[in-house]
Amino acid sequence: AKRVLTSGVKGVDNGVFQAVQQVADGKFKGGTDLNFNLANGGMDVGKINPAVPQELIDKMNTLKQQIIDGKVKPPASLG
Repeated sequence: AKRVLTSGVKGVDNGVFQAVQQVADGKFKGGTDLNFNLANGGMDVGKINPAVPQELIDKMNTLKQQIIDGKVKPPASLG
C-alpha cells in the first residue's frame, strides 16, 4: 500500500486497571478470559500519519464506531 493508515494500540494499561477495579469491587472471576476491545478501551487506533487524507480518517472512525455498535463484525483472523 502507498500508505499505512495506522497501527493498532493495545490498551494493556486499561485492561489491567479494569481487572484491578473488578477485584476491588468484588466482581473479579478468576479462571475466565477478560475480553478487551474497542468498546471498552482495550484496543484503539495508534497515531495517524498527517499525510493520511482526512476522508480516510473519517471513514476509519465511522467503521470504528460501527464495530463498537455491533453493526460491523471484523473477522476473527486474517487467515
